[in-house]
Amino acid sequence: MTDQYWTRCAAIMQARAKKVVSTQTGYGQYNAATMDMVVTDKLTKVFPTPNGEKTAVNCLSFAVGEGRIYGLLGPNGAGKTTTLRMLSGLMRPTNGSATLGGFDVGSQPQEVKRVLGFLTANTGLYQRLTARELLVYFAELHRIERSEAVLRAQRLIEWLNMSE
Repeated sequence: MTDQYWTRCAAIMQARAKKVVSTQTGYGQYNAATMDMVVTDKLTKVFPTPNGEKTAVNCLSFAVGEGRIYGLLGPNGAGKTTTLRMLSGLMRPTNGSATLGGFDVGSQPQEVKRVLGFLTANTGLYQRLTARELLVYFAELHRIERSEAVLRAQRLIEWLNMSE
């Protein structure tokens, strides 16, 4: 990585630190540099069934701070996958709201997808791509032009002595 790259990263982080993002979650305003990366407020998903309705997620509220690891645990049918699908924008909640990285899941789905890594257990994406392809893939997700992504991937592979 070049000094220019790290200077640009530092500038981006400084700009984010100055940005104040307003949420509608009851958590008020927060500074984007120290924000909760995931915030849900009364997130609810109800599915229609032949016999009425099935509530998969009921008024789920939580916040996950930047740099924290958070797990959703529960038995089959507890709503874990439904919650992740709502957070990723793959499914619209029936009620409530959620933000990821300060972006609203409902109104800013493209921005959410840029800050979220979500891979279900059955896609097998990582097994289908080479290490080089994965590096380029993630660089492109972060809006790095393909030619630059390929160049950076090659530099990183050489630096880590992984070329074989």
